[in-house]
Amino acid sequence: DTKLPLILTGDFNAAGGTNQAYKILTDDGFFSDTWVAAKQRKNEDLNSFNGFKAIERKSIRIDWILTRGEFTVDSTEIVPLSRDGQFPSDHFPVVTKLRFGAAR
Repeated sequence: DTKLPLILTGDFNAAGGTNQAYKILTDDGFFSDTWVAAKQRKNEDLNSFNGFKAIERKSIRIDWILTRGEFTVDSTEIVPLSRDGQFPSDHFPVVTKLRFGAAR
C-alpha cells in the first residue's frame, strides 16, 4: 500500500455511480470520485457523452476523474463545448480543480 497520490481519468463508457466497474473502483474508498467529493459542481444535469448530437440533460456521466490519496476537490464541471452546433469531440470535457492535501 502506497501513500503516493494517484489520479485516474478516462472515458469508462459506464455511468458513474451505477455501474459495476465504478462500484469496484470506488467501493471501500479505494478511489474517490471527484464529482462526488467536489465542493461545487457545474452542469450536473448534462451527459458527458454527446455523440456529436444535441446536448442531453439526463445526468449520465461516463467520463470520470478518480483520485486516491489526500486531495481537496474544490470544483468539477462538464464543459459543453460547441460552435455553430458542431462539437470538437463526442464527449464533453470533465474538468476538476483539486489540490494536494486534505481539506483545511
